[in-house]
Amino acid sequence: MGIQMLKLHWKAARWPMLPVLIAAFGLPMMAGRFTWGRTYSVEALESRAAWTILQEAGAFALTFPFLAVLTGIVVALTAWNWDHKAGHVYTLSLPISRWRYATMKFVTGLFMVGGTAGIFLSGASITSSLASLPPGLNTYPVGLSVHFFLASLTTYAIFFALAAGTIRTAVIVMSTAIALTFAGPGMVALASQFVPALEGVSPTAYVASLLFEGPGPLSIFGGSWMLIDV
Repeated sequence: MGIQMLKLHWKAARWPMLPVLIAAFGLPMMAGRFTWGRTYSVEALESRAAWTILQEAGAFALTFPFLAVLTGIVVALTAWNWDHKAGHVYTLSLPISRWRYATMKFVTGLFMVGGTAGIFLSGASITSSLASLPPGLNTYPVGLSVHFFLASLTTYAIFFALAAGTIRTAVIVMSTAIALTFAGPGMVALASQFVPALEGVSPTAYVASLLFEGPGPLSIFGGSWMLIDV
């Protein structure tokens, strides 16, 4: 049954995942393509060639966490796509419990997230093997790919839980989060006119620190996303 569910999931996800897979292979290649076949003279090193490479690689590093988020969202939403379309009739017709069905569905998506990370690793490894770097710089294809996988997995788990319910529930949760993100500062600024202690308080920054810093659930999106670094 697990193989059949994986086939169904891939059938629903193959076209939305196609540009994601292309980007997973191509972006790491683009992040290091300018280092292929380079030679570094003393004059080049004195002109801070290493700093130039870090700047160019850093521009592409910004795209990697967004690609990880997109991977998790696409896999999660397509996991429940046919269930919502059929009114969950397929689920109810199976002789297994709901929790087991959801677990099997989650695992099939886990294979797809892992496969995407594997393609990302392939592109990063090819780039690393072709890169010619000045002393002091190195490539980190494995570490970056693990980072990408964990970030994709985190996004997948969050949106899988949202998509498991109704579309209406997912829309309400996401709309509320977006509304609070944009309206929160204005609401606090208005309230600070009556409660001076609230002046200068940023709810968006506070929530962001809880989510993205320290042991926060989204802290995986922090850290270095550089393929080429010191």
